[in-house]
Amino acid sequence: MKNCILILVAAPELEEIIVDWLLEQDDIHGFTSHPTYGQSREQEKMSLIEQVIGRQRKVMFHLQLKSDTLDSILISLQKDFTGTTLEYWVIPVIQTGSLS
Repeated sequence: MKNCILILVAAPELEEIIVDWLLEQDDIHGFTSHPTYGQSREQEKMSLIEQVIGRQRKVMFHLQLKSDTLDSILISLQKDFTGTTLEYWVIPVIQTGSLS
């Protein structure tokens, strides 16, 4: 069974909603999150302050999933977060383990 990393990027006001949603999913056994910034040439998506400082505050989530559960997670995310600015990337996991 191959693993992948699902990366979600959202507006900070969605953070708690997404955290709660992720914790409710049976196929998700844990994740990490952290504040981040997004930069873009799409100025129309930024507030005036964001345009001046040149970046938007965001929150990023990293989830390691079994590849066979990815599609169902994405379908559920699309159903529950349509109309939001939630973005995602999927990358393969080459190796995983613990150094303890």
